[in-house]
Amino acid sequence: MPTFVIACAGTLGDHLPYIALGQGLRRRGHRVRLACRPAMQGFATQAGLEVADCGEDFDDADVRRRAHEWDEWGAAAGSQPTVALNASLAAMREQLHRDLAPTYRALATACVGADLLVAGLQRQMYAALLARNTALLWVAASVTPALQCSAVGQHRLRQNEALMGTFVPLLDALCREQALHPIDWLAYDRQQPRALLGASAHFALPLPEQTHYRPTGFWFYEDPRWPHWTPPPALQDFVTQHPQPLFLSFSSIPVIAPAAVLKLHARAAALLGRGLVVQRGAAGFDAALLAGDVNRSGVHFVDFMPQDWLLGQCGAMLHHGGAGTIARALRSGCPMVAEPLGNDQFFNAQRVLALQIGSAVNLHRIQPEGLAQVLADKVLAPAPRAHAQALGKLLRTEDGVARACDLLEGWLP
Repeated sequence: MPTFVIACAGTLGDHLPYIALGQGLRRRGHRVRLACRPAMQGFATQAGLEVADCGEDFDDADVRRRAHEWDEWGAAAGSQPTVALNASLAAMREQLHRDLAPTYRALATACVGADLLVAGLQRQMYAALLARNTALLWVAASVTPALQCSAVGQHRLRQNEALMGTFVPLLDALCREQALHPIDWLAYDRQQPRALLGASAHFALPLPEQTHYRPTGFWFYEDPRWPHWTPPPALQDFVTQHPQPLFLSFSSIPVIAPAAVLKLHARAAALLGRGLVVQRGAAGFDAALLAGDVNRSGVHFVDFMPQDWLLGQCGAMLHHGGAGTIARALRSGCPMVAEPLGNDQFFNAQRVLALQIGSAVNLHRIQPEGLAQVLADKVLAPAPRAHAQALGKLLRTEDGVARACDLLEGWLP
Protein backbone atom coordinates (compact mmCIF):
# COMPACT_ATOMS: atom_id res chain seq x y z
CA MET A 1 0.00 0.00 0.00
CA PRO A 2 1.68 3.27 -1.10
CA THR A 3 1.91 6.03 1.48
CA PHE A 4 1.31 9.65 0.49
CA VAL A 5 2.15 12.66 2.64
CA ILE A 6 0.38 15.93 1.85
CA ALA A 7 1.94 19.05 3.35
CA CYS A 8 0.03 22.32 3.41
CA ALA A 9 -0.19 25.55 5.38
CA GLY A 10 -2.37 28.62 5.79
CA THR A 11 -5.99 29.08 6.81
CA LEU A 12 -8.89 26.64 6.67
CA GLY A 13 -9.60 27.51 3.04
CA ASP A 14 -6.01 26.58 2.16
CA HIS A 15 -6.29 23.18 3.85
CA LEU A 16 -9.69 21.88 2.76
CA PRO A 17 -8.76 21.19 -0.91
CA TYR A 18 -5.75 19.16 0.22
CA ILE A 19 -7.93 17.19 2.62
CA ALA A 20 -10.23 16.51 -0.34
CA LEU A 21 -7.23 15.23 -2.29
CA GLY A 22 -6.32 13.01 0.65
CA GLN A 23 -9.87 11.65 0.75
CA GLY A 24 -9.61 10.71 -2.92
CA LEU A 25 -6.30 8.90 -2.42
CA ARG A 26 -7.63 7.07 0.62
CA ARG A 27 -10.70 5.88 -1.31
CA ARG A 28 -8.25 4.23 -3.72
CA GLY A 29 -6.71 2.25 -0.90
CA HIS A 30 -3.66 4.44 -0.25
CA ARG A 31 -2.37 5.46 3.14
CA VAL A 32 -2.50 9.25 3.47
CA ARG A 33 -0.95 11.51 6.10
CA LEU A 34 -1.62 15.26 6.27
CA ALA A 35 1.28 17.32 7.64
CA CYS A 36 -0.31 20.52 8.89
CA ARG A 37 -0.78 22.76 11.90
CA PRO A 38 -2.72 21.27 14.84
CA ALA A 39 -5.88 23.39 14.46
CA MET A 40 -6.57 21.83 11.05
CA GLN A 41 -6.11 18.22 12.09
CA GLY A 42 -9.68 17.63 13.22
CA PHE A 43 -10.92 18.11 9.66
CA ALA A 44 -8.32 15.62 8.42
CA THR A 45 -9.07 12.93 10.99
CA GLN A 46 -12.81 13.22 10.26
CA ALA A 47 -11.91 12.50 6.64
CA GLY A 48 -10.04 9.36 7.72
CA LEU A 49 -6.55 10.74 7.19
CA GLU A 50 -3.55 10.34 9.44
CA VAL A 51 -2.08 13.60 10.72
CA ALA A 52 1.30 14.96 11.70
CA ASP A 53 2.20 18.28 13.32
CA CYS A 54 3.93 20.63 10.91
CA GLY A 55 3.99 24.40 11.24
CA GLU A 56 3.19 27.09 13.75
CA ASP A 57 -0.41 27.00 14.94
CA PHE A 58 -2.94 29.84 15.23
CA ASP A 59 -6.67 30.16 15.73
CA ASP A 60 -9.41 32.55 14.58
CA ALA A 61 -8.69 34.92 17.45
CA ASP A 62 -5.06 35.21 16.30
CA VAL A 63 -6.24 35.77 12.74
CA ARG A 64 -8.58 38.59 13.80
CA ARG A 65 -5.79 40.30 15.75
CA ARG A 66 -3.71 40.32 12.55
CA ALA A 67 -6.52 41.30 10.19
CA HIS A 68 -4.45 44.14 8.72
CA GLU A 69 -2.01 41.57 7.31
CA TRP A 70 -4.77 40.18 5.07
CA ASP A 71 -5.88 43.59 3.79
CA GLU A 72 -3.67 45.06 1.07
CA TRP A 73 -5.94 48.08 0.53
CA GLY A 74 -4.64 49.58 3.75
CA ALA A 75 -1.14 48.09 3.73
CA ALA A 76 1.43 50.34 5.42
CA ALA A 77 -1.17 53.09 5.87
CA GLY A 78 0.37 55.92 7.81
CA SER A 79 3.91 54.54 7.41
CA GLN A 80 6.75 55.53 5.14
CA PRO A 81 7.19 52.77 2.49
CA THR A 82 10.87 52.22 3.34
CA VAL A 83 10.12 51.95 7.06
CA ALA A 84 7.28 49.52 6.42
CA LEU A 85 9.43 47.40 4.07
CA ASN A 86 12.32 47.23 6.53
CA ALA A 87 9.96 46.22 9.32
CA SER A 88 8.42 43.54 7.10
CA LEU A 89 11.83 42.16 6.11
CA ALA A 90 12.93 42.05 9.72
CA ALA A 91 9.78 40.17 10.71
CA MET A 92 10.22 37.69 7.83
CA ARG A 93 13.85 37.10 8.73
CA GLU A 94 12.92 36.46 12.35
CA GLN A 95 10.11 34.07 11.36
CA LEU A 96 12.29 32.18 8.89
CA HIS A 97 15.04 31.79 11.48
CA ARG A 98 12.48 30.54 13.98
CA ASP A 99 10.53 28.24 11.67
CA LEU A 100 12.90 26.72 9.11
CA ALA A 101 14.61 24.08 11.25
CA PRO A 102 11.56 22.89 13.23
CA THR A 103 9.31 22.86 10.14
CA TYR A 104 11.89 20.89 8.17
CA ARG A 105 12.34 18.39 11.01
CA ALA A 106 8.58 18.02 11.42
CA LEU A 107 8.08 17.40 7.71
CA ALA A 108 10.97 14.93 7.60
CA THR A 109 9.41 13.02 10.49
CA ALA A 110 5.99 13.04 8.79
CA CYS A 111 7.57 11.59 5.64
CA VAL A 112 9.22 8.58 7.27
CA GLY A 113 8.10 5.57 5.25
CA ALA A 114 6.36 7.73 2.61
CA ASP A 115 6.47 6.93 -1.10
CA LEU A 116 5.57 10.40 -2.34
CA LEU A 117 5.20 13.89 -0.86
CA VAL A 118 2.66 16.40 -2.21
CA ALA A 119 3.70 19.91 -1.18
CA GLY A 120 1.48 22.97 -1.26
CA LEU A 121 3.00 26.34 -2.14
CA GLN A 122 4.14 27.26 1.37
CA ARG A 123 5.79 23.88 1.86
CA GLN A 124 7.56 23.49 -1.48
CA MET A 125 10.86 24.93 -0.29
CA TYR A 126 10.93 22.38 2.53
CA ALA A 127 9.97 19.58 0.14
CA ALA A 128 12.82 20.48 -2.23
CA LEU A 129 15.24 20.56 0.69
CA LEU A 130 13.97 17.18 1.91
CA ALA A 131 14.32 15.67 -1.56
CA ARG A 132 17.88 17.02 -1.79
CA ASN A 133 18.81 15.31 1.46
CA THR A 134 16.85 12.06 1.05
CA ALA A 135 15.60 9.87 -1.78
CA LEU A 136 11.98 11.02 -1.35
CA LEU A 137 10.06 12.00 -4.49
CA TRP A 138 7.87 15.10 -4.26
CA VAL A 139 5.16 16.78 -6.31
CA ALA A 140 4.43 20.51 -6.31
CA ALA A 141 0.79 21.50 -5.83
CA SER A 142 -1.20 24.71 -5.92
CA VAL A 143 -4.83 25.54 -5.25
CA THR A 144 -4.15 29.21 -5.99
CA PRO A 145 -4.55 29.57 -9.77
CA ALA A 146 -3.56 33.24 -9.71
CA LEU A 147 0.10 32.34 -9.28
CA GLN A 148 0.16 30.03 -12.30
CA CYS A 149 -2.42 31.74 -14.53
CA SER A 150 -1.82 35.49 -14.36
CA ALA A 151 0.86 38.04 -15.08
CA VAL A 152 0.19 39.50 -11.64
CA GLY A 153 0.84 36.10 -10.13
CA GLN A 154 4.10 35.78 -12.06
CA HIS A 155 5.11 39.23 -10.85
CA ARG A 156 4.47 38.12 -7.28
CA LEU A 157 6.55 34.98 -7.80
CA ARG A 158 9.42 37.07 -9.16
CA GLN A 159 9.10 39.41 -6.19
CA ASN A 160 9.25 36.41 -3.88
CA GLU A 161 12.32 35.14 -5.71
CA ALA A 162 14.06 38.50 -5.35
CA LEU A 163 13.09 38.58 -1.70
CA MET A 164 14.38 35.05 -1.21
CA GLY A 165 17.73 36.21 -2.52
CA THR A 166 18.16 38.45 0.51
CA PHE A 167 17.72 35.43 2.77
CA VAL A 168 20.09 33.00 1.02
CA PRO A 169 22.95 33.50 3.52
CA LEU A 170 20.57 32.85 6.40
CA LEU A 171 19.14 29.77 4.69
CA ASP A 172 22.58 28.36 3.92
CA ALA A 173 23.70 28.99 7.51
CA LEU A 174 20.67 27.13 8.86
CA CYS A 175 21.44 24.22 6.54
CA ARG A 176 24.98 24.07 7.89
CA GLU A 177 23.61 24.08 11.45
CA GLN A 178 21.30 21.18 10.59
CA ALA A 179 23.96 19.33 8.54
CA LEU A 180 21.80 19.60 5.40
CA HIS A 181 22.88 19.96 1.80
CA PRO A 182 21.45 23.32 0.60
CA ILE A 183 19.38 23.68 -2.56
CA ASP A 184 19.29 26.33 -5.25
CA TRP A 185 16.93 28.56 -3.29
CA LEU A 186 16.09 30.71 -6.32
CA ALA A 187 15.21 27.90 -8.72
CA TYR A 188 13.95 24.92 -6.75
CA ASP A 189 10.37 25.38 -8.00
CA ARG A 190 11.39 25.70 -11.67
CA GLN A 191 13.30 22.42 -11.48
CA GLN A 192 10.16 20.46 -10.54
CA PRO A 193 8.50 18.79 -13.57
CA ARG A 194 5.69 17.20 -11.53
CA ALA A 195 3.06 19.74 -10.50
CA LEU A 196 -0.69 19.83 -9.90
CA LEU A 197 -3.06 22.79 -10.12
CA GLY A 198 -6.21 22.08 -8.14
CA ALA A 199 -8.36 24.34 -10.28
CA SER A 200 -10.39 24.16 -13.47
CA ALA A 201 -9.12 25.15 -16.89
CA HIS A 202 -12.61 26.60 -17.41
CA PHE A 203 -11.75 29.16 -14.71
CA ALA A 204 -8.23 30.01 -15.84
CA LEU A 205 -5.38 28.45 -17.83
CA PRO A 206 -1.71 28.37 -16.74
CA LEU A 207 0.66 30.73 -18.53
CA PRO A 208 3.25 29.18 -20.90
CA GLU A 209 5.99 29.29 -18.24
CA GLN A 210 3.72 27.45 -15.79
CA THR A 211 2.33 24.68 -18.01
CA HIS A 212 4.09 22.03 -15.91
CA TYR A 213 1.24 22.73 -13.48
CA ARG A 214 -1.57 20.51 -14.76
CA PRO A 215 -5.09 21.83 -14.09
CA THR A 216 -7.16 18.93 -12.83
CA GLY A 217 -10.39 20.67 -11.89
CA PHE A 218 -11.15 22.03 -8.42
CA TRP A 219 -10.70 19.83 -5.35
CA PHE A 220 -13.98 20.06 -3.46
CA TYR A 221 -13.91 19.14 0.22
CA GLU A 222 -16.86 17.06 1.41
CA ASP A 223 -17.24 16.35 5.12
CA PRO A 224 -18.18 12.67 5.63
CA ARG A 225 -21.23 13.82 7.63
CA TRP A 226 -22.59 16.13 4.94
CA PRO A 227 -24.53 13.52 2.94
CA HIS A 228 -26.80 13.18 5.98
CA TRP A 229 -27.05 16.93 6.63
CA THR A 230 -30.33 18.79 6.49
CA PRO A 231 -30.73 22.56 6.95
CA PRO A 232 -31.59 23.54 10.54
CA PRO A 233 -35.26 24.57 10.91
CA ALA A 234 -34.28 28.18 11.70
CA LEU A 235 -32.30 28.48 8.47
CA GLN A 236 -35.01 26.75 6.47
CA ASP A 237 -37.64 29.10 7.91
CA PHE A 238 -35.49 32.15 7.17
CA VAL A 239 -35.07 31.18 3.51
CA THR A 240 -38.78 30.47 3.25
CA GLN A 241 -39.62 33.90 4.67
CA HIS A 242 -36.89 35.65 2.62
CA PRO A 243 -36.78 33.94 -0.80
CA GLN A 244 -33.52 34.24 -2.77
CA PRO A 245 -31.56 35.83 0.11
CA LEU A 246 -28.03 37.15 -0.24
CA PHE A 247 -25.23 35.08 1.31
CA LEU A 248 -22.21 36.82 2.89
CA SER A 249 -19.12 34.74 3.69
CA PHE A 250 -15.49 35.71 4.13
CA SER A 251 -14.73 32.14 5.21
CA SER A 252 -11.34 31.94 6.96
CA ILE A 253 -10.33 35.53 6.10
CA PRO A 254 -10.58 38.28 8.76
CA VAL A 255 -11.66 41.87 8.15
CA ILE A 256 -10.37 44.99 9.86
CA ALA A 257 -13.79 46.40 10.81
CA PRO A 258 -16.32 43.53 10.97
CA ALA A 259 -19.14 45.72 12.32
CA ALA A 260 -18.79 48.15 9.40
CA VAL A 261 -18.66 45.31 6.88
CA LEU A 262 -21.75 43.72 8.39
CA LYS A 263 -23.58 47.06 8.38
CA LEU A 264 -22.72 47.63 4.69
CA HIS A 265 -24.16 44.30 3.60
CA ALA A 266 -27.19 44.31 5.88
CA ARG A 267 -28.26 47.73 4.63
CA ALA A 268 -27.64 46.84 0.97
CA ALA A 269 -29.77 43.70 1.40
CA ALA A 270 -32.53 45.73 3.06
CA LEU A 271 -32.51 48.25 0.19
CA LEU A 272 -33.14 45.36 -2.19
CA GLY A 273 -35.80 43.82 0.01
CA ARG A 274 -33.67 40.69 0.47
CA GLY A 275 -32.74 38.67 3.50
CA LEU A 276 -29.05 38.24 4.35
CA VAL A 277 -27.48 34.97 5.52
CA VAL A 278 -24.08 35.56 7.13
CA GLN A 279 -21.40 32.98 7.85
CA ARG A 280 -19.60 34.01 11.04
CA GLY A 281 -16.21 32.72 9.89
CA ALA A 282 -12.83 34.05 10.94
CA ALA A 283 -14.16 37.61 10.59
CA GLY A 284 -16.27 36.99 13.68
CA PHE A 285 -19.50 38.32 12.20
CA ASP A 286 -22.17 38.12 14.87
CA ALA A 287 -25.57 39.55 15.76
CA ALA A 288 -23.92 41.63 18.50
CA LEU A 289 -22.16 43.64 15.77
CA LEU A 290 -25.38 44.65 13.97
CA ALA A 291 -26.11 48.37 13.92
CA GLY A 292 -29.09 49.48 15.97
CA ASP A 293 -31.06 50.63 12.94
CA VAL A 294 -30.73 47.30 11.10
CA ASN A 295 -33.78 45.06 10.98
CA ARG A 296 -32.40 42.01 12.78
CA SER A 297 -35.16 39.75 11.52
CA GLY A 298 -33.71 40.17 8.03
CA VAL A 299 -30.27 38.79 8.97
CA HIS A 300 -29.50 35.17 9.86
CA PHE A 301 -26.12 33.86 11.05
CA VAL A 302 -24.63 30.42 10.36
CA ASP A 303 -21.40 28.63 11.20
CA PHE A 304 -19.26 26.33 9.04
CA MET A 305 -21.69 24.15 7.12
CA PRO A 306 -22.23 22.47 3.73
CA GLN A 307 -22.95 25.45 1.51
CA ASP A 308 -24.39 23.72 -1.54
CA TRP A 309 -27.97 23.72 -0.30
CA LEU A 310 -27.83 27.41 0.59
CA LEU A 311 -26.08 28.38 -2.66
CA GLY A 312 -28.89 26.72 -4.54
CA GLN A 313 -31.42 28.85 -2.63
CA CYS A 314 -29.79 32.28 -2.59
CA GLY A 315 -29.85 35.07 -5.15
CA ALA A 316 -26.14 35.88 -4.94
CA MET A 317 -23.07 35.26 -2.83
CA LEU A 318 -20.85 38.07 -1.53
CA HIS A 319 -17.36 36.98 -0.55
CA HIS A 320 -13.66 37.81 -0.31
CA GLY A 321 -12.73 36.30 -3.68
CA GLY A 322 -11.12 33.04 -2.55
CA ALA A 323 -10.71 30.48 -5.33
CA GLY A 324 -12.41 27.72 -3.35
CA THR A 325 -15.38 29.90 -2.48
CA ILE A 326 -15.81 30.95 -6.11
CA ALA A 327 -15.59 27.35 -7.26
CA ARG A 328 -18.28 26.13 -4.88
CA ALA A 329 -20.61 29.02 -5.76
CA LEU A 330 -20.09 28.34 -9.46
CA ARG A 331 -20.74 24.63 -9.07
CA SER A 332 -24.16 25.62 -7.74
CA GLY A 333 -24.69 28.15 -10.55
CA CYS A 334 -24.76 31.08 -8.11
CA PRO A 335 -23.69 34.59 -9.31
CA MET A 336 -21.55 36.64 -6.98
CA VAL A 337 -19.85 39.82 -5.83
CA ALA A 338 -16.12 39.47 -5.12
CA GLU A 339 -14.74 41.87 -2.50
CA PRO A 340 -10.99 41.12 -2.61
CA LEU A 341 -8.65 42.13 0.19
CA GLY A 342 -5.30 40.74 -0.88
CA ASN A 343 -3.10 38.11 -2.50
CA ASP A 344 -4.78 35.98 -5.20
CA GLN A 345 -8.20 37.46 -4.47
CA PHE A 346 -7.64 40.36 -6.90
CA PHE A 347 -6.96 37.99 -9.79
CA ASN A 348 -9.97 35.90 -8.83
CA ALA A 349 -12.13 39.03 -8.81
CA GLN A 350 -10.88 39.84 -12.32
CA ARG A 351 -11.96 36.36 -13.42
CA VAL A 352 -15.43 36.96 -11.97
CA LEU A 353 -15.68 40.02 -14.19
CA ALA A 354 -14.15 38.37 -17.26
CA LEU A 355 -16.42 35.32 -16.99
CA GLN A 356 -19.44 37.62 -16.52
CA ILE A 357 -20.63 35.70 -13.46
CA GLY A 358 -21.03 38.76 -11.26
CA SER A 359 -19.17 41.88 -10.20
CA ALA A 360 -16.35 43.08 -7.94
CA VAL A 361 -16.13 46.01 -5.53
CA ASN A 362 -13.70 47.69 -3.14
CA LEU A 363 -15.05 46.83 0.28
CA HIS A 364 -13.63 50.02 1.81
CA ARG A 365 -14.99 52.44 -0.78
CA ILE A 366 -18.51 51.31 -1.58
CA GLN A 367 -21.62 52.46 0.31
CA PRO A 368 -24.82 50.44 0.88
CA GLU A 369 -26.64 52.28 -1.92
CA GLY A 370 -23.78 51.57 -4.33
CA LEU A 371 -23.57 47.93 -3.36
CA ALA A 372 -27.33 47.53 -3.79
CA GLN A 373 -27.07 49.11 -7.26
CA VAL A 374 -24.20 46.81 -8.27
CA LEU A 375 -26.19 43.81 -7.12
CA ALA A 376 -29.34 44.89 -8.92
CA ASP A 377 -27.66 45.78 -12.21
CA LYS A 378 -24.72 43.37 -12.48
CA VAL A 379 -25.41 40.32 -10.32
CA LEU A 380 -29.11 39.67 -9.77
CA ALA A 381 -29.94 40.30 -13.43
CA PRO A 382 -30.65 37.23 -15.63
CA ALA A 383 -27.37 37.27 -17.61
CA PRO A 384 -24.90 36.77 -14.71
CA ARG A 385 -26.95 33.86 -13.37
CA ALA A 386 -27.12 32.30 -16.82
CA HIS A 387 -23.34 32.57 -17.19
CA ALA A 388 -22.79 31.15 -13.68
CA GLN A 389 -25.10 28.24 -14.40
CA ALA A 390 -23.40 27.47 -17.71
CA LEU A 391 -19.97 27.49 -16.09
CA GLY A 392 -21.29 25.47 -13.16
CA LYS A 393 -22.49 22.80 -15.58
CA LEU A 394 -18.95 22.50 -16.96
CA LEU A 395 -17.44 22.26 -13.46
CA ARG A 396 -19.85 19.47 -12.56
CA THR A 397 -18.49 17.38 -15.44
CA GLU A 398 -15.00 17.50 -13.90
CA ASP A 399 -13.66 15.33 -11.10
CA GLY A 400 -10.57 17.25 -10.09
CA VAL A 401 -9.67 14.93 -7.22
CA ALA A 402 -9.89 11.81 -9.41
CA ARG A 403 -7.73 13.42 -12.11
CA ALA A 404 -5.14 14.47 -9.52
CA CYS A 405 -5.12 10.97 -8.04
CA ASP A 406 -4.54 9.49 -11.51
CA LEU A 407 -1.51 11.72 -12.00
CA LEU A 408 -0.11 11.04 -8.54
CA GLU A 409 -0.41 7.29 -8.99
CA GLY A 410 1.42 7.64 -12.30
CA TRP A 411 4.25 9.50 -10.54
CA LEU A 412 4.77 6.88 -7.84
CA PRO A 413 8.35 5.54 -7.83
